Amino acid sequence: MVCISSALNFLAYFTLAYILHKLFHGIYAIIYPYFIATPFDLHKLAGGAKWAIVTGSTDGIGKAYAIELGKKGFNLILIARNSLKLKNVKEEMLKECKNIEIETIVYDFSNTNLEDYKKEILPAIEKKEIGILGKRDN
Repeated sequence: MVCISSALNFLAYFTLAYILHKLFHGIYAIIYPYFIATPFDLHKLAGGAKWAIVTGSTDGIGKAYAIELGKKGFNLILIARNSLKLKNVKEEMLKECKNIEIETIVYDFSNTNLEDYKKEILPAIEKKEIGILGKRDN
């Protein structure tokens, strides 16, 4: 009887410790990003580079990613399939982010020809110090 009682006490304390651990971990996960953590300096993480490339930058996550990088002061090379959408995004971003340069490249990555890639993309990025490559997956 004493053995069962001590086993039940152990199980109760273990369950209480587990619940408290989960509770404190949940509180920490909520508080840490907003009150304790310091944001990363993207320019430092990018090795001081001033340029970023974002593919799929005409809508959705790719566009939001490009806008945020522009707000952080990165010059941008935007790559997408639709030239009209690229032009519109570039104009919108230049209104919002005044002190950056933006270049656009119309390219469809479903084209697997290496020569087209070398001809259309490499000349635009060879002479720039690229620190961030943001790719939007389809």
